[in-house]
Amino acid sequence: MPISFISAGAAQTAFASTIELPPPAGIQDGDLLVSVGGCADNVATQIDETGWVEQANPLSGTGADSSILVSTKVASSESGDYTFKTTGATSEGLRGFIVAYRGVDQSTPMDAAPTTAANQSNSDTHDPAAITTVTANAFVVSILAAVQGTDANATQPSGYTLRGESGNNELYVGCADIDAGATGSEDPGTWSGLNSTADHGSVTIALRPATAGGLPGFHGANRGIMRGVARGVG
Repeated sequence: MPISFISAGAAQTAFASTIELPPPAGIQDGDLLVSVGGCADNVATQIDETGWVEQANPLSGTGADSSILVSTKVASSESGDYTFKTTGATSEGLRGFIVAYRGVDQSTPMDAAPTTAANQSNSDTHDPAAITTVTANAFVVSILAAVQGTDANATQPSGYTLRGESGNNELYVGCADIDAGATGSEDPGTWSGLNSTADHGSVTIALRPATAGGLPGFHGANRGIMRGVARGVG
């Protein structure tokens, strides 16, 4: 069963230590929920709900201008919003949303250990870490948090599909993905349009398909060709 993107929940933001993130529309039991959250401060962040698994939380406590949290949950009779919060006092902005994917392996949703690129600054682009997939047609998801200053939004890496974003002059969070096709190293490329005087960081995750099925090698090879064309390579 191939992985498919379902929807993104409405983005939420507040100058507070807590926000409520609504679930995406159209989700079913077994879908994978991915929380995308950031704080314009260097305090730790978390989803204050049971059933969520933290996948990565870079920048927290490193002296950076922002922190980012990525957590996942397999949907099961979902109802109501989810509380996203900081673990310390902050007067800076919180921002986040939840995206949903179908066809992800429920027992092992991560195809590889998440990778991070933290505390990058002094550039208007951000270079996410590469990730090495071990299952054909894994979905690679690049998640960015950046203190923006006067810039509201950013541009996702070439060939990636933007699934959700939320930004103002305080903080930007964005999420974009691609079917990685054949197994091996996937380097997302760069996010652009960032504030060159503030810090930004990212998390790269790979979602494992529930079943190999079909002709993954053939499909993966063609996705690689398509991605190369989208990036102007080949």
